[in-house]
Amino acid sequence: KFNEMKETQEEEDEIEGRAKGASLFVTEEQRRWQLVERMMSKCKPTRVYEPPKHAARARVFHVVTNPAFDVFIMVCILANVIVMCLSYADEPDQWTIDLFIANSFFTFVFMCEVIAKITALGPRAYMEDPWNRFDFTVVGFSLIGFIVTVSTDASAGFIAMLRVLRVARVLRLVRRARGLRTLLQTLLFSLPALVNVGSVLFLFFFIFAIMGMNLYGKVKKADHLTRHANFDYFPNSMLTLFRSSTGEMWNGIMHDCMVYRNCYEIQVGEYAGTYVEKEDSRLDGLPLGDDGYEDRCTPSYVGTIAYFVLFILICGFVMLNLVIAVILDNFQSYSGNVDLPVSEEDFTQFALEWGRIDRSGSYYIPADKLPKLLRRLSAPLGVKNLPKAMIKKALILTLFTCNVRIEDGKVHFSSVLKALAARLDGIEPPPEPPRRKRRGSVGSVMSEDEESLFSNPFGEDDQVKHLYAAIHVQSAWRRKEAVRRVQLAKIRARKQKGSAGAAALAQAEKTERRLLKSTSMTSDKSTTSTGSG
Repeated sequence: KFNEMKETQEEEDEIEGRAKGASLFVTEEQRRWQLVERMMSKCKPTRVYEPPKHAARARVFHVVTNPAFDVFIMVCILANVIVMCLSYADEPDQWTIDLFIANSFFTFVFMCEVIAKITALGPRAYMEDPWNRFDFTVVGFSLIGFIVTVSTDASAGFIAMLRVLRVARVLRLVRRARGLRTLLQTLLFSLPALVNVGSVLFLFFFIFAIMGMNLYGKVKKADHLTRHANFDYFPNSMLTLFRSSTGEMWNGIMHDCMVYRNCYEIQVGEYAGTYVEKEDSRLDGLPLGDDGYEDRCTPSYVGTIAYFVLFILICGFVMLNLVIAVILDNFQSYSGNVDLPVSEEDFTQFALEWGRIDRSGSYYIPADKLPKLLRRLSAPLGVKNLPKAMIKKALILTLFTCNVRIEDGKVHFSSVLKALAARLDGIEPPPEPPRRKRRGSVGSVMSEDEESLFSNPFGEDDQVKHLYAAIHVQSAWRRKEAVRRVQLAKIRARKQKGSAGAAALAQAEKTERRLLKSTSMTSDKSTTSTGSG
């Protein structure tokens, strides 16, 4: 039904001339930017660790950071899960011993992995990664289970619980499997909306549970209305409604609540516990209550039907399908990112390359490192995989249109990422918050405004495009002056005679060829030197 509604909406958009995915309140460009911002919100710089200076630790570091090492660990996880699936009831003792040996081997492998990573990265750096903390916890419980099994005669339930925790290693596959990661991220981003829907659903359950206690709390037990499913107490009432919302014999519980024959229970005498009709002579002289008899009949035959049908329609169909609709909507949003100018892989590569430059994890890099970052990034964010003839022009164009504010000679991670993504999508990014005004330094002979102008030649709104435009102009002027000097040197060399003149002319021509090949934006060395000069 939800997909049918989406198709109907798309047909209406096409008829009315609106772009696919747009609405009366959000344009197609705004919708795409919302999706891009969702992906950017979960993008953080990848921490890239420096190799240790100690020779032995450095060798271990190169092993644990090798992609082949991760593949080996993933294969061990899959093999361990398969081994855990081979256990069955009433298995031979030898088979139990073989499985224990195999599980112990995998526990030893995972323990060696933890020790190797702690040795290579250090305890503090190792514990900074949530996945490493997860691995450490699982390995710790596995070691406890191994020690308990070998050294004590603990109960089978306790050992089984420790064994079950080892299955959690399968969650590490989410880190590598893109499809699983997409599903998990969809669920995580759906949680805020699911909390709202769940609150409304709980409110309906609460209302119907209170109504059920008052209406059917004393109804006669039968085949489906039993001591496990009843409305005697509030917890039982909530569990019964939850069971009914899943479709588990809700109609049987409804029929048992509609009882109106043989539903008067005698409480005293030799007939105590017997159900009879209201006209039965055994009820003569007995009062209604604990001293006589209890009315265990339905309060309303038609009302019971209305109660259960209304509950199933609201909670069983509408609300539960609304939960599914929320998840499907988020899943379609994330799976529909293929039509966006940037993808999740682009953001992942940006975070990795940024981390290789910003080794300290400060979220800042020097502004003169931005060309280096762009050359390491593949298109569309960078220029790495562009044809060689287009790299220079694409790099200059990107730098000249990069609306990123410079703060103390550095640029921020989120500002650069947002500017590059907005440039690709053709959207002007929202303005950054104003920076704190700098104060004049103590003992300075300049005023605050003069010192601010001296430290920020472009004023308070200095940006990357201003910096590199100035660098480009400065480089062009210096290059022109260098070419002029080379031409003067060639003129002087032609006037000289003999081998000295020929050598001077050859040197001048060599310098001229080097100047024609040089550029101000395609090498770190030229950019840095130009900026510093």
